[in-house]
Amino acid sequence: MGRYIFLDRDGTINRELPNYVKTWEEFEFLPDVLDAFRLWRSEGFKCFVVSNQS
Repeated sequence: MGRYIFLDRDGTINRELPNYVKTWEEFEFLPDVLDAFRLWRSEGFKCFVVSNQS
């Protein structure tokens, strides 16, 4: 069985906007998130980002 991490998008990996992120231009990673993804990958985890936004 694999090792998986599922993360919500808005407010967890990126800066949350009042009406949610709609374009890549609005998307801004929170500090240290990319380092966390690298660490998890190096430990054998597969990471998934989920969102209930449009």
